[in-house]
Amino acid sequence: MCKTLAPQILSLHAALGQSIEPIEQQSRLIEVFSAILLHYADVEIRSIQSNQEHNAVRLVKEYLHDNFSSNVSLDQLAEITRLDRSYLTRIFRQAVGMPPYTYLNQIRVEKAKQFLQQGMAVAEVAIAVGMSDQSHLTRHFKRIFGITPGHYRTMSISSKTNLP
Repeated sequence: MCKTLAPQILSLHAALGQSIEPIEQQSRLIEVFSAILLHYADVEIRSIQSNQEHNAVRLVKEYLHDNFSSNVSLDQLAEITRLDRSYLTRIFRQAVGMPPYTYLNQIRVEKAKQFLQQGMAVAEVAIAVGMSDQSHLTRHFKRIFGITPGHYRTMSISSKTNLP
């Protein structure tokens, strides 16, 4: 802003120092004020846009946590946030570090971990967390935790029985 505003201020200063027409002085003054207003209006617009993006990401995260066991589509998320699908995916990835689908799978795997600790069967857990089948759960679980859900369940159950 300073680079674009400085020449206008110098021009205004020169016009005010000379005995030129008042209309030219006023015109240059209006140019300076317009540049200042445009800069700060742009900052405000960017701030509002950033706040809307933040709210959209928050809405999506809340929705995914509340509906992890459902079949959630990107169209649903776009409708909830009133944003374009690709734009929503981009701002979500920027804010969270992954697209919404990957985030949803992480929520599902975390919930699966809790159910497995309670002793639920792997196939039941897959259905309970919204995965299409046991192999789908196994693939995501192993990618995140490095072990299969069955192995995790066995370890979890054996650690409970070894406790006094």
